[in-house]
Amino acid sequence: MTRINDKDLDKLLEFVDIDNAGRCVFHYQGKPFNGIIESFYENGNRMDEAEYTDGHVGGVQREYLENGQIQEEYHKYFAKPEGY
Repeated sequence: MTRINDKDLDKLLEFVDIDNAGRCVFHYQGKPFNGIIESFYENGNRMDEAEYTDGHVGGVQREYLENGQIQEEYHKYFAKPEGY
């Protein structure tokens, strides 16, 4: 699965639309993005990760504490939470 640092979004992903939930829809290399966008704390630990399916937020979403422990994990289906 492709992982992209949120600092590289402009370089690697193409914004193509806004979905019904008001979230960005992305393409990667000319096709809907399937992968994970992640961001990091200044100390290098992961802050969060959002799974994308067919260009939309969809799949496992995780938020982390600054010490690296998972704070919250849930699933989204077409940008709507499905369960924690």
